[in-house]
Amino acid sequence: MTQVKSLAERLATMPPNKRWEIARRATQWVDDGGPNAERGAEALEEIARFERELYAHRRITIGALSWEPHEGQLLMRGFEGNEEVAGIEYTATHTASRKKVFRLTVLGQRHPEMFHRVEEARATADELYREKTSRK
Repeated sequence: MTQVKSLAERLATMPPNKRWEIARRATQWVDDGGPNAERGAEALEEIARFERELYAHRRITIGALSWEPHEGQLLMRGFEGNEEVAGIEYTATHTASRKKVFRLTVLGQRHPEMFHRVEEARATADELYREKTSRK
């Protein structure tokens, strides 16, 4: 009898685009608040745990925050030290009519503006984080 592996066990061999798709679907479940919301939250936490470890030694410092590299994942996390304080969510693929696809959250507050480039979102995150924590 073949045992089904848990999501955590499959992540290490899973292609990044598959991980992105699972995270996108899990985010929808959580946002919908339906019967799969808890399952979605668990999947997002498993993916976050895996990606935090995967990218821990490759973070990029922008101002006050260090960021996971942009390698197509659904969420790039921003840190002060080891504390996750920001995130940039990749909401959709860029198209000719859809340019701004990155959503920014800093200290639990979603920024109303969407961004075309990750670099723009990271710079804005630095400004907002410094304003909110008075670290100039």
